[in-house]
Amino acid sequence: MPYKQWYEDLEQIKRRCRQSGTLFEDPEFPAIDSKVFKKRVLPGGQSFEWLRPQELLDAQQSSEKAEFVVGGASRLDINQGMLGDCWLLAAIASLTQEEGLMNKVIRLDKYDKFGSPGYCGAFQFNIWQDGHWEEVIIDDRLPTYRKKLVFMHSKEKNEFWCALLEKAYAKLQGSYEALKGGQTIEAMEDFTGGLGEDFDFKKMKTESEREDLWRVIEKGLKRGDLMGCSITAAPNQIEAKGDLGLVKGHAYSVTGATTVNYRGRGTKLVRVRNPWGNEREWEGPWGDKSSEWRGLSESDKRDMKLSFADDGEFWMSFDDFTTYFHKLEICHLGPDSAKGGGEHGWEGRVEKGAWIRGSSAGGCRNFLNTFAQNPQFRVDLEDTDDDADDKCSLTVALMQTKRRKLKAEEGKPMLTIGFSIYKVTDEDLKGGRADRNFFAYHASTARSPVFINSREVTGRYTLDPGSYLIIPTTFEPNHTGEFIVRIYSEKPVKTGKVDVRTSIQSRDERKAKYRSSQSSEDSDAADASFRQLFKKLAGVDLEIDAFELQQILSTATKKVLGGKEFSKIFSEHDADNSGTMDMYELQSALEKQGIYLSQETLNAISARFNNKKGTLCFDDFLQIVCRIYSIKDDFDGHADRTGRATFSLDQFLRTCLTM
Repeated sequence: MPYKQWYEDLEQIKRRCRQSGTLFEDPEFPAIDSKVFKKRVLPGGQSFEWLRPQELLDAQQSSEKAEFVVGGASRLDINQGMLGDCWLLAAIASLTQEEGLMNKVIRLDKYDKFGSPGYCGAFQFNIWQDGHWEEVIIDDRLPTYRKKLVFMHSKEKNEFWCALLEKAYAKLQGSYEALKGGQTIEAMEDFTGGLGEDFDFKKMKTESEREDLWRVIEKGLKRGDLMGCSITAAPNQIEAKGDLGLVKGHAYSVTGATTVNYRGRGTKLVRVRNPWGNEREWEGPWGDKSSEWRGLSESDKRDMKLSFADDGEFWMSFDDFTTYFHKLEICHLGPDSAKGGGEHGWEGRVEKGAWIRGSSAGGCRNFLNTFAQNPQFRVDLEDTDDDADDKCSLTVALMQTKRRKLKAEEGKPMLTIGFSIYKVTDEDLKGGRADRNFFAYHASTARSPVFINSREVTGRYTLDPGSYLIIPTTFEPNHTGEFIVRIYSEKPVKTGKVDVRTSIQSRDERKAKYRSSQSSEDSDAADASFRQLFKKLAGVDLEIDAFELQQILSTATKKVLGGKEFSKIFSEHDADNSGTMDMYELQSALEKQGIYLSQETLNAISARFNNKKGTLCFDDFLQIVCRIYSIKDDFDGHADRTGRATFSLDQFLRTCLTM
């Protein structure tokens, strides 16, 4: 469900505050230490002091007036505080490069000037999260220590847009602490609605691959894509100084790329920014103090808007960039982005789903018996790309949702996720979903590049026209989580979740099926045995109550069925003879009886009946089967000729309460 705050909108807050003559205090994100860190404390056990912007300036004995933005929001404004969220800062620095994107996120049209007659202390930001744009409203109280901002802050002491944006993002994730550690591409997506992709320089072996990457960078920056880069580091080397002034394990943003005429030949240059915003810059060729700049014309310098300040931003050659940095992350602005996808030629679809323990969390293809239980999504590729040889391009991004907040609040880590792609026909899906046999005898057409415990994994593919199934999975079965699948292409595509159509055989069909499966000798023997047992327990009146019925079933289990459970169906599908049945065994057992249920219905049964181990006992099995048949009979009693039933509220309640 989309994130929903307790109030309706910013205008309602403004009216309420103006009427009461008070400033807004956000009850969803109160000014308390636990919204900063859960356990970490300040020296001497002190608490954070939450101050509004003008209160902070007054406490610093500054004569300046608080401003939301001073002279326009710039990448050079942002400086990191004591929180390890350089990945977030790098994304925000890239965001400032695109005015349209910035205005979408920080909503300049929604704020009143600090201290103005209508000012209420509330700000609204738009942040993309888990497949949709969310309006996040905060108050302007910021955590401080010794009269200074603790976290992100602007170079201008009276400018507060970046500190307030960081607070909005922290609110969305549950606390400031939840922002510690991450990938730049994650925040880039959340500030744009774009699609993330990463490039590993160590895997680029040929000059052709490097040329392709340069074109991606150059083209991407021109169309407003956001980019970040980093140097891989061991845990004990995070943010340690590396070669020629670069910092290991630190998130930088890529803010420019150009080709200059240097000594008669074209030289590719990349502009990079350290979000610390200080003198920690590249010290090699084309750095601020390098001699290479003397070989460049003054007009080229002006075109590049060259500056040699200690602002964290520097230039370096593309060769050095791909040598000293290890990873590049690009956020492509697609159909869901703040700009929209039309100008970039993207077509996109979003599908939502969930892995539920014991039901739809089947694990990867290594677990063949449960793999088919994972959610399945169909993609129909019909039109080939304009610049391809009868092929269709397809980009698939699998994103697990809500995990950063779950990790911060409940200690739940990221799941290890990936996906597989299979080519299918209508015949393969005649049962509604591809089953175990299909996956046993068909190889995947493509797979995700890796299985990884990150928020998202993305793959690009060139495929023949046709129909395909995308199977998103966790690596191992029975890991619960929600996800979205984003499907991008150059031409429009049809997508949708595939599932079994719920159907239940009628009572007459069940009887006929049972009779046909029993030999006359077996049936006569069973009838005689049960008849004798019934007479013994029922007495002369040939009637039994619930307790006598329980005795019959218990005796039948021990004697008539040779010690097996009363239900032969249960025994046949309790594959490990554990006396319990998991949801995969249940589905097989139900289908044996002519009961075909959709994944959503199976999920509901799992939520209602599964124990902590994700299994069902025999009593649960009987309840499920009896309730299904009872509901089906009641439904049939109200159904018209079209096969649809209409219930009054009273009838619906009776049906539910008596099952």
